[in-house]
Amino acid sequence: MEQRIPIKIKKGPWKIEEDELLIKHVEEYGPKDWDLPLSKGHLQRTGKSCRLRWLNNYQPNLKKGMFSEMEKQMLFDLQGKYGNKWAKIATHLPGRSVYHVKNVWWMKLSTDVLMIKVIPVMMVFKFVGVLS
Repeated sequence: MEQRIPIKIKKGPWKIEEDELLIKHVEEYGPKDWDLPLSKGHLQRTGKSCRLRWLNNYQPNLKKGMFSEMEKQMLFDLQGKYGNKWAKIATHLPGRSVYHVKNVWWMKLSTDVLMIKVIPVMMVFKFVGVLS
């Protein structure tokens, strides 16, 4: 019976050397076979971790940086239409990953929505004496 040596899976922030190995893997095999770097002993990361790192950081058509006002408005409208179906929303924003779309929503736009919906309600309650 073949005895397998347990491989220690690495967690936490990626190092530059790991990113370079991931990019080299994709150049050689294409964006597939994500478990291969672990099985060959090149990276101590799971296939899922490699795939997500590629999709969220190194995919060639990926747009980085701030969302334009048009993209923010589109995200706001699409979230109202589809709810929190981030993958579906991201398909309407070319070059933006699901991860970035979701983060922009939760870090910026959701607070704007909260301010639009909650503050006026609080003002009404304060006016009628519910809040003192």
